[in-house]
Parts: sequence; structure tokens; C-alpha cells
Amino acid sequence: MKGFRANMILACTRPRVLLVSIIVIVSIAVSAFQGCRKSTRKPNILLISLDTCRADYLGCYGKRGAGTRHLDALASHSCLFTNVVSPVPMTLPAHCSMLTGTVPPVHGVHDNFHYRLGDSMTTLAERLRLSGYKTAAAVGSVVMDDRYGLAQGFDIYDDDMDADMKIAGGHAERRGQEVTDFAVAWLENTGDEPFFLFLHYYDPHFPYRPPGQFASIFAADPYAGEIAYTDNCVGGVIETLKRLGLYDSTLIVVTSDHGEGRGEHGERLHGFYLYHSTTKVPLIIKRPGTRQAKRIERTVGLIDVTPTIVALAGLPVPDGMQGVDLSPLMDGKSLDTPKRYFYGESLTPTKYGCTSLLALQTDKWKYIQSARPELYDVENDPAELNNLLEREPQRVRTMRNRLKDSVYGWLSQAQEADTVVPDRSMIEKMKSLGYAGGSVSTAFEFDTNALDPKDFLPILEKIEAVKRNKNAKNYVKARELAGAILAEHGDVADVYSLLGQMAFFENKIEEAIQHYTEAVRIRPDAPDWHIDLGLFLARVRRFDEAIAHYRTAIGLILGPDNSPDELTPDALDANRRSPLLPQAYLNLGYALKSLGRLLDAASAFEVALRLEPDNESARKALQNIPHRP
Repeated sequence: MKGFRANMILACTRPRVLLVSIIVIVSIAVSAFQGCRKSTRKPNILLISLDTCRADYLGCYGKRGAGTRHLDALASHSCLFTNVVSPVPMTLPAHCSMLTGTVPPVHGVHDNFHYRLGDSMTTLAERLRLSGYKTAAAVGSVVMDDRYGLAQGFDIYDDDMDADMKIAGGHAERRGQEVTDFAVAWLENTGDEPFFLFLHYYDPHFPYRPPGQFASIFAADPYAGEIAYTDNCVGGVIETLKRLGLYDSTLIVVTSDHGEGRGEHGERLHGFYLYHSTTKVPLIIKRPGTRQAKRIERTVGLIDVTPTIVALAGLPVPDGMQGVDLSPLMDGKSLDTPKRYFYGESLTPTKYGCTSLLALQTDKWKYIQSARPELYDVENDPAELNNLLEREPQRVRTMRNRLKDSVYGWLSQAQEADTVVPDRSMIEKMKSLGYAGGSVSTAFEFDTNALDPKDFLPILEKIEAVKRNKNAKNYVKARELAGAILAEHGDVADVYSLLGQMAFFENKIEEAIQHYTEAVRIRPDAPDWHIDLGLFLARVRRFDEAIAHYRTAIGLILGPDNSPDELTPDALDANRRSPLLPQAYLNLGYALKSLGRLLDAASAFEVALRLEPDNESARKALQNIPHRP
């Protein structure tokens, strides 16, 4: 502008005035062209996941004294959805749904640690990267480690827990500030291309240990303190966007994978029941270039996050998603689907010999299938306290049949999509979890003779108390609690495994073997326990027995159609279902080597390395096999 003003002062002759006029006209044209380019540019995208965050613990959802001023400020000029349903109260499968727009029967991930999102599934990051976006992610827990498949499509996937590792309930995690620090550094060097940044904050997850001032301010409710601390971390990212002039041009989506029981229905944490306390999550969407607040009451799903972001990025929403684009609701219009049914599942109870929990929900009704089914009018009974099963028999039949047909259809869709679901061994596993019969063509079945999860939860809460004391190395108290459980309820496999872990930590190997032998007797289908028991047996040089348990674990993971000794490329893909498989082969190799079976050991190490190419233990073990042909 200084140069332009100088030209105006020097324009003392008519030709100079004409020249200045031309300059002004050209400048206006260039500005208009640049404005046009700016308006058609793809929006930057920031997706934030607040792990284990109940919607009603945010100030913008009505929580008094929440300490969530940054999220509340964001919501004050965004679309806030008041009824958002997660399909599963578990971190890994819920994020798979969030980032693919599909339900668990389609993407094939039903639990943490034992599953991997298949490469055949297309993630949000992959879709955006193909359309020209720079992509990056930072996650706060080992539950979201890249080995579980969610790194697909990200140029950078920061899952390094080594910098400042914390141990929470056996899970490695890092503080939210580290996630924010990554985001700030990345944003400051992102360049001019449109970006997609995904941030996962794990802090609200148990145990609740808010740092610094948040511990003192929220001493009476440390869970709320963790959420307030996470809000502060999110505020650092938002302030960075504003400082860099990126805030207005960025599509910001904030949500959660699941909630927390907080004692409702007797559930203290999450992952077991399917009530609102653990499946109702926040969803805040700030569109670029707008500052208008809007509250949307209609029920939507976590599965809607990906199709909505795709649509707001100006891309076509692909077929095959169960989620839909929510932007019409944000514009005050109606969705193409006037009535929607939202699926929910919890397969965790099956680990304890209970039935699984499967749910179907509309704006008004929620049906939960179990040994003793439940039906709630969630519109008038949001706390789900009044089971209307006997008063609404026709509605129960209708929703049960729709649930059956939906799962059958999704399993068929998964087979066509060649995800982790379709092979026969996985279908058998699905049957054991309460999904279907021996194949996708078999009618939907449900084992009503198994224990109802509602009857087992009190025992599970006691098991969790044993875990907490074990993790705190308070072994005397943990053993006391474990003994009380066994005395009251008889054989409980998880209690024996916990007793075995404590014995192992105290170097009481024979005692650990005894406890784990009981655990696998009660529940012989747990591959991780067979691996642990094999490790204990190898410690006392009972290698033949150790090998038997390693092979049992491998067989359970691979399924009946595959041989541990003659692995096909398809069989190797079983690693997508269980990251335990390379560990089982590695341990098998060590045991075989100890018996002098060097060629067999080398073969086991080779398989472990093929399954996990960056496994340095397998690489070194293979190099140390003497006289390999």
C-alpha cells in the first residue's frame, strides 16, 4: 500500500493518472480472483476425539462448573448434536466406526487388542489423501497403535508412547499436552496444502489422574478434572489455528468414542453395557466460514462423522457406509432417510460366559438383545430405567427382527468387501459371540441359555478391584479379593489369570503355572492365556508343554481351516485379527530352539518376521540360528 500511495502522489500528469487507474483495476481483479480461489479451496479439517468423554460432562451440554471453556466457546458458533450414539463402548472398534462410517459387523473390529482394521476398509484419511490432503494424526494410547490398522491413509501417524510414557490400567498412554505439542508443531509447518489432522486425547480414560491445578480444582470429581485438562489441551490447538490465521478456514469436528458408566446401572467404567451412559457421546461441528450456533436434537451416530466430513470437504459420499452426511440437518433440512436405526454391540460379556449385548435404537426406542431383553422409551426415559418389554411385545418383535436382518445383511456386505469377517473361522467366532450361525447364510441366533450380562456385572466389578490392586502391586489385598470371589462364585477364569500374573511377578513360577492351568481349563479359547502359560512353562524348562500351548494359541487365532505348519498367504493375514500371532510364533521359536530343533525354530522365527517385519527380536533370533541352510 505504501508503494501504491506513492504512485498516487506522483500521478501529476494525465498519462500517469491513467496508469494508476489501470493499476487499481488490475489490483481489484486480482483480489477478486484470489477471493474466488479461496472460496473454492478445500477446507482444512481438524477431527478431535475425546476418549471416554460423556456428552453431559461438557458445559455446552449442560454440565455446571465443567471447566470446558474452550469446547464451550467452540460450540457457541457451531452445530451441536444433542443425541449421538456410539455403536460400541470400546476405544478401538468405536474409532474404526468413526473413521470408516461403518458398523462393527462390517469393519470387523469388535474389541481392543485382538483385532486389526483390515486393509480392504477405506478410512477417512485415505479418502482425503487421495483428494490432495496432507494427513497427520497423534494418538494418546497404545490402544490406537498403528498395528491395529487405523494408520491407513496418514502421512504421519504419531503413536510413540516412549517420550513420556504413563501406565494406566496396563495400557500405555501419554498426556494430552504431548498430543497438543505434536499438533502445534505440525500445524506450524504444514504449508499451503489443505490438511486433515486427527487428534486423539486419552486422558478422560480411567484411572482419573488430572495433573496440576486440575487435580485440586476437581478434587471431588477427578473424571471431570481429566475432561477439563483435555479441554485445556484442545484450547492450545484452537489458539494455534487462530494465531496462524487458519481457524476460520478449518472444519473442526469434536466427538468421543464412548462415554463412562459413572455408576449408572451399576457400571463404573465402560465396555460392558449399552446404556446411554457409555454410548451417548458429544458431537460439535464448526463449518469453515460460519459462526452460527445450532442445536440439533435428532438422533445421529458416530458412524456419521466420516460421511459428513467427506461431504463438507466437497467430495462424493461413497456407497457402503451405514453412516450418512449430516450437513442437510446443519442447513435446517431433512435427511433422505426419515427414520434411522442405530446399531450397538458389546461382545465383552462373552469373555465371561455371558451372552453378548446387541442393540437397535431409533429417536424414540431402544431395544437391547440379551438373555433377558430390554426395551426403553429413550425419548421419555433417557436414563433407561423403565423396561417396557412386556408392555410392547409387538414393538419388541419388530425391532428384534430388524436387528437380525441388519446383522445378517452387514455380514454379507462384509463378505463381499473381503474384510476380516468373511472366512469360515471368523464366522464361527462371530457365532460364539452371539452374532450368527455357522456361516453368513445361517439365520441369526442368540444363546438365551447363557448367563445374562446383568447378572455378571457385580462379579466383574469385583474382578476390576482385583486388577486395580494388582496394578498397584498391592498383592496381599488383591489376593484377598480374589479369594473372596472364588469362594462366592466358584471358578472364575479371570481371577485365576490375575492370581497367575501376580505369582509370576513375584517369581513364583510354579504357582503361576497352577493358576493359569485353571484359567485355560475354564476358558480354553483364550489364546493370550495359552501364550502366557507357555512362557511360564518355558521358564522351568518344560518346553514340550510350552510348545503345546503356543500351538494351541496359534490354532485358536488362525482358526480350524489353517495349519500352523503350512501357512498360506491368506492365513498369514490372520495377523489382522490378532497381533498376538507374531508373539506366539516368536515364543514357539524360542522353545523349539531350546530343544535343539533349530530348523523348526528358524521356521517359527521366519513366520513371526513375516507377520511383523519390524520385529527386531524375531530378526535377531533368526540370525542367531547356527548352520541354517
